[in-house]
Amino acid sequence: MLLPSWIESQNSTAAVVWVKIPLISSAGTSIYLYSDNASASSISNGYAVFDLFDDFESGSTSNWTIDSGVSFTASGDVSVNGQYSGKFVHGGGGVETGVRRSLSGVSNGILEFSIRPAQTGTYQRMNLLNGVASSGKGTSTSFTSSGQIAYITSSWTNLMAYSANQWYKVRISAKSPSLYDIRINDQVLATNVACRGSFSVFDTVSAYGYDGGTAYYDNVFVRKYSATEPVHGSWGSAELQVLPPVSNFNLTPESGRIPLTVYFTDLSLHRPTSWLWNFGDNSTSAL
Repeated sequence: MLLPSWIESQNSTAAVVWVKIPLISSAGTSIYLYSDNASASSISNGYAVFDLFDDFESGSTSNWTIDSGVSFTASGDVSVNGQYSGKFVHGGGGVETGVRRSLSGVSNGILEFSIRPAQTGTYQRMNLLNGVASSGKGTSTSFTSSGQIAYITSSWTNLMAYSANQWYKVRISAKSPSLYDIRINDQVLATNVACRGSFSVFDTVSAYGYDGGTAYYDNVFVRKYSATEPVHGSWGSAELQVLPPVSNFNLTPESGRIPLTVYFTDLSLHRPTSWLWNFGDNSTSAL
């Protein structure tokens, strides 16, 4: 069975890949990673992996509900990877409004996203909520107008300073409708923070503001919560499947008067190590 997967990031030496696994037994589950086939089409699809997902690569924000006085568009200005991010612009006026996506009511879950505030003088935030932002129910982490990443319970608690026009990766781990942890750029900054309000489930993911400003969001997703997250064991030895070469080429020009110089481009698959071309005119080539 081919498992749904999403490639979050990759470079010449490493990649971060999320995989949706139907069941992991207490004894462990074996997963096979197939690679090194340059002709294979990408099946990276975050929508098939997570409970909620948006990387804005569709070029649209139509699956978000947008409040009056707020702009939210797929923008090519900046992105974590790919072409687009979600550009959020708040109209100001001291009104807590934003954009939101519905989530099937869950008592716990992990919200992850990347945010790039365009300034340090306004409030910009994304949280797991019960209802709309103005209800004040849910997690409450914010990039604040004082240039601090902070959370609020009865008062604000600062966690770290932030800079404008820089990406930050945020993870909000809601353990229950009462408590959550905060991680920024893979560093745990707060644990067992009290959620605001009284409620039984999280049913909304919302990005919202209060006093104007702009922020970019990317790679937004919600995944299952586990008190102890699964880890992989040692990698097994590679199982090589050597595929037979498939010869292919193109040529230009395809016709003309004799004498005619024709240029061939090799398009053969699966890494052939030697060639013997027969051109049908009693001539061959091993190039």
